[in-house]
Amino acid sequence: MTHIRKSNCRIISFLGIITIVAFGIVSTLGSGGGGGNGGTTVTPVEYTGLTTQALIDENNAQALGEVAFVGVTTGTSLSLVLGMESVSNDNTFNPLVLPVTKSLYFATNEINKFSLYDTIPAGVDVPPIYGNCGGVLSGTMDVDMYGDFSGTMVFDKYCVDGLTMDGNVSVNGLCDPFDPYAGICEIDQITMTFNNLNASGFGESQTMSGTMDFNLTPTGYVAVLRNVLLRDDITNLTYKYVDYMITVTLDTPSGSDTLVASGDVYHPDHGYVVVSVPLNKEVLFYSSTIYDTPYSGEVLLTGADGTEGATTARFIFSASASFVLEIDTTGDGIPEFIFVCPWDTGLCT
Repeated sequence: MTHIRKSNCRIISFLGIITIVAFGIVSTLGSGGGGGNGGTTVTPVEYTGLTTQALIDENNAQALGEVAFVGVTTGTSLSLVLGMESVSNDNTFNPLVLPVTKSLYFATNEINKFSLYDTIPAGVDVPPIYGNCGGVLSGTMDVDMYGDFSGTMVFDKYCVDGLTMDGNVSVNGLCDPFDPYAGICEIDQITMTFNNLNASGFGESQTMSGTMDFNLTPTGYVAVLRNVLLRDDITNLTYKYVDYMITVTLDTPSGSDTLVASGDVYHPDHGYVVVSVPLNKEVLFYSSTIYDTPYSGEVLLTGADGTEGATTARFIFSASASFVLEIDTTGDGIPEFIFVCPWDTGLCT
């Protein structure tokens, strides 16, 4: 497992609420979609790994953890030290799922500066939107008189705070409330479909295909990866997220950003685990530093049954330079292995 790479730039990350918002949403996720590749042939993303539930143990817990919690615990290779023996995973991986969903807010805010409504229904060209570190997104969108919308966004090396997206995304959803005469379209539901959408940055290059639902909340957003394949273009390994829900709340009264995740995550070498965040244990980040290490919260991975019940790996974050990893390899509710994992050294002891 690895710790998150720090970024001095804040990647804003939530959706807006205007017609144009739909474009922004599409845009960000469209980023690794499949357009904007200049006609280059891209190998389709396919998952051919294990589909059985993983039996969690001290040898695979960190590898499962880095994939399951969308990169929150990734960035530096971690090794588990068992007595005199060090067990590590050479294929350390930092999924870009969270940065991609967070970039949606930036794109949406930029698009919201424009007024795209002239007539309804009508196809509307999205004006060029330039990323704050290069590239451009564009596209078209149709909104009918009932507030249903659909469209396509094209990303050409569109870059937001170090994350570059390239490709296209098709989008459809519903505006609610909807006022065609005033040109108001507040996004209520949106579904994005993408093939070979590329995202790169922070030392990673990944290609995504699948379907994602995105819903706005008064304080943030909820992204649901219905069936998303994510290929690491460096190792050529593909991971799968099924009904994987990310709920983000920004700038809470305590001054924190919170993150809750749940769903099934498939690792090609180990199988799948069920991800959850225990009640009242949501993962907390200091506001404006959600790319930094979390300072509170827990993430629980549940695997196949051991000799006594379901095997688990529990990641416990605290306001320190390390986190705790508890591994229950028998399923009796008592961890057989407890490791303290410093964020900087990458050595769990």
